Amino acid sequence: MKLNILLIDDLKPLLTLMERGLKKLGQNLFTAESGLQGLEIFENTHIDVIISDIEMTGMDGWEVARRITESSARRRIPKPVFILLTGWGSEPLIAEKALAHGVDKILTKPVEIRKLLEIVQELIGGKPFL
Repeated sequence: MKLNILLIDDLKPLLTLMERGLKKLGQNLFTAESGLQGLEIFENTHIDVIISDIEMTGMDGWEVARRITESSARRRIPKPVFILLTGWGSEPLIAEKALAHGVDKILTKPVEIRKLLEIVQELIGGKPFL
């Protein structure tokens, strides 16, 4: 099963690196260089998984996650798996904040692509796609 994965990061080199790695593993990819652009893609495309940086200019990953969760509920569609990536490690009360914003997992960068897909597979209920 191919997944529709939306990658959101305001740093183009990191976005390109993740895109290349995930494409090699056969997934359908959409990329956004801002939270707002990511929301626009989500509103117009069926997305299974969103992988977003936390620290972005304009709209951060927390706000993107909150808006995706609200939009999914409003449109009565399943919320996509939402993974946030951070270069800063964990922060206090992160689990509570993640739950409040609809985030399924927070990972510290750098993340190996194959490991990322294993985590996605676990989060979507073990359905194989590799």
